Amino acid sequence: GFRNTQEKWDRDLDATQVDFYSMSSDQDYEQVSQEISLSEQLSEKLYYSTGIYYLSSKYSLFQEEFFILNALGNAGLGDAHNALDVQQLTSNSESTTYSFFAHVEYVLDDQWTLDLGTRLSSIEKDFRHSPSGIRSGNTITPSPTIITDSNDWDKWSYSGGASYKVDPQAMVYFRYSQGFTPGGFSENAVSADSAKSYDSETNTNWELGMKSEWFNDKLRLNLAYFENELDSKHEQFIAPVSSGRLESIIDNVASIETNGYELEFEAVPIENLYLRGSYSHMNADYEKYIVPDPATPGAEFHLEGLAPNRAPSDTYFVSALYSFDFASGIVNTYAAYRYVNDYQTNSHIQVAKIANYTTWDLSVDYTWREWKFRFFSQNVRNKRYIQNSANLVDADVVPIVSGATNASGLVTFTEFNRPRYSGFEVVYTPDLSNVFGSWKGFLLQK
Repeated sequence: GFRNTQEKWDRDLDATQVDFYSMSSDQDYEQVSQEISLSEQLSEKLYYSTGIYYLSSKYSLFQEEFFILNALGNAGLGDAHNALDVQQLTSNSESTTYSFFAHVEYVLDDQWTLDLGTRLSSIEKDFRHSPSGIRSGNTITPSPTIITDSNDWDKWSYSGGASYKVDPQAMVYFRYSQGFTPGGFSENAVSADSAKSYDSETNTNWELGMKSEWFNDKLRLNLAYFENELDSKHEQFIAPVSSGRLESIIDNVASIETNGYELEFEAVPIENLYLRGSYSHMNADYEKYIVPDPATPGAEFHLEGLAPNRAPSDTYFVSALYSFDFASGIVNTYAAYRYVNDYQTNSHIQVAKIANYTTWDLSVDYTWREWKFRFFSQNVRNKRYIQNSANLVDADVVPIVSGATNASGLVTFTEFNRPRYSGFEVVYTPDLSNVFGSWKGFLLQK
């Protein structure tokens, strides 16, 4: 497969009429991937699959930040700059991934089935980065420095499980799996210190559950209990570097443990009515979260008391789809309700704590032959909640100034969800079965 994505976006992060701080970014991402796999059933009891996977990707970023430099300088946080001065950086990275995987499934008897899997991944990354500088006219201060680095990560991961058929309608299972997120480099680094690579995250998960069908397949009910350990987690924090300045660093400084249970159901209580729902309860805690104290050399902050990001304790979802014939087509009516309990979008910012919220989605469509006519409304009650938030300190903005400090809350910006979204759409889906069927017959004749 091949994919190329080019993106340009502008952000005004101070939410005022005065352009204190705005940002413009140009990003380009390109990837090529290929997978070759072989699957075979060796006997009635033994099945295997194996294969190789290749992924090559390139990423580039050109970013400019406007106007706040002058405002910060006048406020005494650093040297003053001209109103038209621009802070800019460029970053480029290339990554190549090679993977080998294998999976074996063995049927012991009519009730027991075992499976084992493994995966070897090798990732190579090259990094070329020009940190932040101040462009005044055609001059950049300090002179651009090109930082180049590379690193590679190799990791074996394993999975295994067992399932037991209680009867034709119910099955219980146990599953263990490992995974990892490869290390990398910070695209927003402002010096060679903050541009150093960080290592991989590792993830270990096990799950115990049941899948069942009831009342002649009119009700499907799934239950699961899970535990997850995320070690060497990537976190971003402010810390002093060799120059004595404070800079934003990404490193492996945290570990998180989660556990909880999930319930899912699908039901057809009456003809033409389809119900679906889920409930999830989760406990998530930092077992380790240690970062340097920016104010005291050699001292550390223990942040284990913070709540991990985007980890609500309770969520549930219920939807209903009712269909009926009308004229020569089908009418579908749909409604969905979602509840999300309190959670944090950013553990370090109080305003980023989101109170529980509920949303409704509604739609009605009419399908006739290859055509679909659909009215829809998402977030019907126009519920507003924060999706993303960040706290900008002056060390993030003027790191080239030796006097930059870790002043908190210089700029705090938030991004809200999309408000009520309603509309009408017409979808045409051509039936190509006759076309491909004709070609298949033609090729068979040849």
